[in-house]
Amino acid sequence: MVYNFKLADIGEGIVEGEVSRWYVKVGDVVKENQPLVEIITEKVTVELPSPADGTITKIGPDAGKIVKVGEVIVVIDDGKEDKSIEESSEDVIEVEKKDIIIEKNKSNKIIATPAVKRLAKEMGVDINRVVGTKEEGRITEKDVKLYSKLEVQSNEERIAFRGTRRTIAERLSKSSDRVVQAWIMEEIDMTNVTKLKNELKETYTEEIKLTYMPF
Repeated sequence: MVYNFKLADIGEGIVEGEVSRWYVKVGDVVKENQPLVEIITEKVTVELPSPADGTITKIGPDAGKIVKVGEVIVVIDDGKEDKSIEESSEDVIEVEKKDIIIEKNKSNKIIATPAVKRLAKEMGVDINRVVGTKEEGRITEKDVKLYSKLEVQSNEERIAFRGTRRTIAERLSKSSDRVVQAWIMEEIDMTNVTKLKNELKETYTEEIKLTYMPF
């Protein structure tokens, strides 16, 4: 039997969740109640358990993607019934694309002298990511140094908005767009207040500080 495990409606008006991380992959054998995936919603982070024993045949969106309530997030086959699987034309095309990409990757070669490779290693540069500017993509010392400089400049940490933080950010953004932003400024002559404060200050001890708040 095949189980199409869907994201359940957990109430409180929540209509979607974000996939935080998967604990399983296609081909894994799981037990009933074994954690499958961690989902982050606006109000809570939950681990969804397996509804039955079986083998994972398909998993849903990758980590960081949004899944709607009622959407199938994982398919489990318990092996109790035979089932026929028909590959759609889209699946076949997708496989062919992956094969082509793999073949292209196999043909990629790093064209650089031993001195350039040594320089890249000393500078901590992954030479596989450097684009050569010479004939046939040959990598030079200048290419390595330029890549190292650009990598340092772009070395920044990006933290994705997830769960509650994302919800707060979205609502603040909507508030800014939909609510009229206004402010008020008033000018007050505080001359007499300042004079009175200074006079009263002499009657207080050092432990008590008189501020403008009481006025």
